[in-house]
Amino acid sequence: MKFSVVNARLFSSFIKVKNYPKDLFLIPQNSSKYAVSFLPDLKSSSGIIGWVDARKNLVGDNSLVVDDINPAEFTENKEFETLLHKVIAENIPDDKITQSFALHQKEGWLNINDSRVFSHWGRVSDPEDIFGSIMLEKGVMIPGSYQRMPTHRFVSLNGLFQTSDFIHEKLLEKIKS
Repeated sequence: MKFSVVNARLFSSFIKVKNYPKDLFLIPQNSSKYAVSFLPDLKSSSGIIGWVDARKNLVGDNSLVVDDINPAEFTENKEFETLLHKVIAENIPDDKITQSFALHQKEGWLNINDSRVFSHWGRVSDPEDIFGSIMLEKGVMIPGSYQRMPTHRFVSLNGLFQTSDFIHEKLLEKIKS
């Protein structure tokens, strides 16, 4: 890990996670805890992905770059988890990437996979890497049928969760509103 607590201010700090394609921000909560968010300023706690222990999780050489977030030192925000699954449930039928998978599979339950780990077509991702599933009929996702996977982990040994760009944008819209 390569982040120094010395760089923390009384405002949010941009942090780049090498293995993560989106911007993340650390927001000091107290002398040892930082909130992790996609936005530098928040209107509510539902925009906080979770918290990291700055002393154990982000240590290093005064840069604002880390290799990854340590799952053992990350605490999920249940309020954000609820918001994330609500956004997925409401918007996944309009996601072009997921629509293409639905057209190929045609029938049954389609897993909505976390993008942090690539799963070859026809392979089932590890349970910690599946957001949930949605029912298909004739290649069309059935609105309202999304079921979240209780074993999904925000942070695993493969890093912080990743959604499609479309779902990420919808999530940011919801957090900002």
